[in-house]
Amino acid sequence: MGKEYEEKMLSRMDALISINLNPNIADAQMLDKVRILKKAGLEYKEIANILNSTPNSISVMFAKLNKEKKWLMK
Repeated sequence: MGKEYEEKMLSRMDALISINLNPNIADAQMLDKVRILKKAGLEYKEIANILNSTPNSISVMFAKLNKEKKWLMK
């Protein structure tokens, strides 16, 4: 396996550990958790499974995050 793949997997594992074990993040809003998992490179279906949500609601949150990103870049 390539180094890029290993780094991607480590990033995903770090995000999962943070979401589940860090008390500050465990109590965070859903949008913050989605932001962390999205930065780790997870797709919305994977995030929905992890957060026990629906892919549709995660897709909506992705749209909110993209809108925030565009607003911050202005």
